[in-house]
Amino acid sequence: MMNDFTVVELIRSHGCEPLPSLSWSCGDAVRDAYITATGRAPLKALRPKTNGTGTHCHAVYPAGFRAAALSVVVAVCAAHDAADRRQMDFFWGGGG
Repeated sequence: MMNDFTVVELIRSHGCEPLPSLSWSCGDAVRDAYITATGRAPLKALRPKTNGTGTHCHAVYPAGFRAAALSVVVAVCAAHDAADRRQMDFFWGGGG
């Protein structure tokens, strides 16, 4: 499991902040894609917390699944970004 990765690591590598709603959405979508591809759930491992001491149990994915998972993360980040822009337009009277 030397080159395994988590969804939070992918979100950050894409330049997004892994806020809870985005992390959950990406995590659900990547997990579903992994199960579709492999027929089984991802392994889990303890990883350091991002804000504080201690660890969290995260799904970890093998390096060979990274490109597929990143494409899912990119799509989910784009969908969240579009939804955030629509909400800001609604509340702040932006374009559209």
